[in-house]
Amino acid sequence: MNRGFTFAALACAATAAFAANTVRPTFLWDGSTETEGRVITGSPEETSGYWYIYDDANDHGTSHFIFPPEFDLNTYDSYPFALMTEEYGGIKLGVVLDDGYEYPYVGLGFNIWNEDQDGANITAWGGICLEYSSDLDFSVVLGIEDQKNILAYNGDIEKRVGKSDSLTVVDIPWEHFYGLFGEKNALTQAAAIKLKFQGEAGTKAKGDFFLKKIGSLGTCDGRVTAIRPTVNSQVNVSVSGRTVNFGGVVPSAKVSVMDLQGHIVKSSTVASAMDLNALPAGIYMLRVQGHGVNHIQKIILK
Repeated sequence: MNRGFTFAALACAATAAFAANTVRPTFLWDGSTETEGRVITGSPEETSGYWYIYDDANDHGTSHFIFPPEFDLNTYDSYPFALMTEEYGGIKLGVVLDDGYEYPYVGLGFNIWNEDQDGANITAWGGICLEYSSDLDFSVVLGIEDQKNILAYNGDIEKRVGKSDSLTVVDIPWEHFYGLFGEKNALTQAAAIKLKFQGEAGTKAKGDFFLKKIGSLGTCDGRVTAIRPTVNSQVNVSVSGRTVNFGGVVPSAKVSVMDLQGHIVKSSTVASAMDLNALPAGIYMLRVQGHGVNHIQKIILK
């Protein structure tokens, strides 16, 4: 591997060599203020940035995350990261690296451009920062759109991050990622950012993990405000008893009400009001989505 290549020259060559989708120059996701379970990367695609999890099940492994008890993984189809950040101010998970595979692994991540994992040029980010605590070491992994053709080896572009008992901020420039040098198109065909826990068979490592922030290089130190989804400021949602009243939204917008297990318990297109008398008392998340409309808020039914 030729490490005489400067990072600046690598970035310029990559940008010239491949015209990709381009993200905004910086990004920051902050779990203490985020309410949608989504990282805003600068992609205009509605499917970009949503958190997901993956594990070694396809390799016959049994590694997994343990979600907080109020989020029952057996009762919903999509992981309720929006509800989790509302409750905990970040992503809170137990990690279990279990038997069944030689190198057990489990991870979470988000797609940079869309759910099809099309590549994007992320050179301008300069790297990745995190604010986290973790009982286990893990890696920040750069997923590539066409990894078999871009990389000359079968492995991840990654940087190992050490465990930390308390919240800590780390900055990882692109040049610190293993394998990035010499792979000139890697930064222009980035498809996903992933946080991966990996161990060895038989160790059965376990620990807790909490992610408060993830962003481009230098944005996690508190001097930058997180970029949040664009919200239609004209949306007006109010709750009176068991009735939700709407104002300022287009009639074609869709309304979804989710419980704390991530179930959509009520949905419809927008009318002037929605009757929730059939729902038990409790905390719910209400989302209004449509053309030019993106609104989410917590509601309490008594």
